[in-house]
Amino acid sequence: MIHLASFRCFQNNTRKRGFGWIARKIHNEIKCLKVPTYEVALRKRDEMSTLHGASEAGTTAGETPRPSNPSRRQFLVGAGRAALGAAFTTGLAGIDAASSPKAAWSQPMRSALPPGGPNWDQLERHLRGRLLRPDSRGYDKAIMIRNSRYAAVRPAGVAMVAGPQDIATAIAWALENQVEMVTRSGGHSFAGYSTTPGLVIDLNGMTRVTVNWGARTLTTAGAATNEDVAAAGQPVGLGLPGGQCPTVGIPGFTLGGGLGFYMREHGLAIDVLKETKMVTAAGKLLTISEKEHPDLFWALRGGGGGNFGINTSFTFRGFRVPRQVTIFALTWQTSP
Repeated sequence: MIHLASFRCFQNNTRKRGFGWIARKIHNEIKCLKVPTYEVALRKRDEMSTLHGASEAGTTAGETPRPSNPSRRQFLVGAGRAALGAAFTTGLAGIDAASSPKAAWSQPMRSALPPGGPNWDQLERHLRGRLLRPDSRGYDKAIMIRNSRYAAVRPAGVAMVAGPQDIATAIAWALENQVEMVTRSGGHSFAGYSTTPGLVIDLNGMTRVTVNWGARTLTTAGAATNEDVAAAGQPVGLGLPGGQCPTVGIPGFTLGGGLGFYMREHGLAIDVLKETKMVTAAGKLLTISEKEHPDLFWALRGGGGGNFGINTSFTFRGFRVPRQVTIFALTWQTSP
């Protein structure tokens, strides 16, 4: 995992140093992950942010202090805390119906766990999609993820959401009932961030891809995969700098930067991202682009998933796929 880092720097360094530099960088970062827990990750992130901020803010004697210009890491940490703080302060009643997919109920946020534990029946009643519990049919298939290291994790519930309103409802319910939540699209997170003992908000009920040939754009919903994008764009010969694995979800792939076959000519996925819609921790549905919430648009492109909310759609600038594409593989002996 590259902690809250923009893959834009990877793109620039790739041109100068080659892919070996990227491989070593990723390998070194992965070796640092001794204990895969949220507490350790957050504590380390805060420490790194503090050190980084102190080095940026320092000035020598006689120098004019420079205006504060926070790094991407500082921005991510600060914005994440602000979003969660707003959610806990305003509670479910603070969800704005005019600009958001209102949660199915609006009650003041409780300060203690509800009597009897989380009210799963309440969540199930208010979802348009399905709520799968450990004894539900289809549960075992729904919790399967690509990294077998985390296969033993058994979520208490999987919300198969049908749209942004379901997502807002699931977030509000998890906050009110103090249940840890994660989001899942393709389930390819090597760090195990697409599973949890709590609530998994599963976007696999939302996989539509819309092609606008006139505007040369592709819009993906929810957990649409590279395979879904290819199938939708093939009839008109339109594509985007997608990933190398057909079953990888567009949300995680894009928010992590988006390294793919076409990046030399067309850049990364984040370079062609025009707009995204996201449900925040406070339950608001935001349309995010260079014109609307530009600071958040900047942070999302490479900051990784789950920092600010759950992205429900992405609109990309497509490109005309050539009629002929050559794919080759290089093999060599590792020893004489």
